[in-house]
Amino acid sequence: MTTRNLKLFNFIFPLSGAFFFTPILIPFFFECGLSVGQTFWVESIFSVFVLIFEIPSGFISDFFGRKKTLITAFFCLVISGIIYGFAKNFGQFVIGEFFWALGTSLRSGTDSALIFETLKNHGAQKNFQKVFGHFKFLEIVAIGISAVIGGFLAKFFGFTICFFATAVAAFFATILCFFLHEFKIEKSQKIAPHEIFKISKKIFHDEKTFRYLIFFIAVATATATLAFWFEPLLFLRLKIPLQLFGILLLVSKIICASAAKSTHFFVKFFGEKKFLGANFVILISIFVAIAIFRNYFLILILFGGGAVFNFLLVFIDEKINKKFVDRNRATALSVNNFLRGFLRATLTFIVGTVFDFWNFEIAATFIAGFIAIFGGIFLIKSKYFNFY
Repeated sequence: MTTRNLKLFNFIFPLSGAFFFTPILIPFFFECGLSVGQTFWVESIFSVFVLIFEIPSGFISDFFGRKKTLITAFFCLVISGIIYGFAKNFGQFVIGEFFWALGTSLRSGTDSALIFETLKNHGAQKNFQKVFGHFKFLEIVAIGISAVIGGFLAKFFGFTICFFATAVAAFFATILCFFLHEFKIEKSQKIAPHEIFKISKKIFHDEKTFRYLIFFIAVATATATLAFWFEPLLFLRLKIPLQLFGILLLVSKIICASAAKSTHFFVKFFGEKKFLGANFVILISIFVAIAIFRNYFLILILFGGGAVFNFLLVFIDEKINKKFVDRNRATALSVNNFLRGFLRATLTFIVGTVFDFWNFEIAATFIAGFIAIFGGIFLIKSKYFNFY
């Protein structure tokens, strides 16, 4: 059963990353009459929906099972892709984001929890970071390849076909999830709804060292996410042809995929302290560079944000999976994702507003300052760094 699950995930993760709309989403929003700020607000609304669904989705996964949760998650992505294929205004985009957020939330934590439990059943849980990094590698490569295809599809057939193609990929992922094997959790081990708050308290109150680590990584990954939204804006600013958007995003995703796959190597080679510190410095440098430079070299610098995001995502997922028991593992992962989502929702809305009232450079400067202040505080207070 262990082998079957891992084989299926070799297909499920690439299908889950088949986002053919990635290179054209912001140009599509512009074509529909949205401003730069409004495009960021759409992402902010998505993040708010994720916040609403995130922790309950972890409970659903722990209580009703990983398999049913993943099936429902991918089916929601199918619905979202279809809605976006017909959407033409801000309100319709919000409906599409609702289902995309629901699917994303149901999936987050559930897939990694099932992978960890699969490995644990085989006595190989120590390999989680490497195995999960491999699956994230496949997913991110799929995002890149689908971005290339999406750029050409949009050029020759229009924007909407990219959303329908994404829905088809999610549909096949839904079918494959029916064949996953789930490891039974005894009824006595399943958590009750009120225990969600106990788990949240354990993370944010009882475990001080872990709390500061999670806060730091939430700040870093939330701001790194914004780098993904800066990419197409930079492409448009440099007047790069639409069909090349996908190729550039492929390069970006290859860098991201390599980061996810090699996380275990860098953590082992540098140690946790230097690994986290280096990611902190890199992230600040990226947004400082965005605020200063205005040339094609900036594209490569911006790609570093995706690498940081994936380094830290794999790192913290392993920490949580090892620390929490089977009965509340997905809930703990969702609590972590909730914090990251809250910061992303807040930052995206603020940055979008800054874009509309000021400019590209001011928005990047604001992000760099936010990382330096708040990321630095949580980094120093974490027990992983004996600076005090």
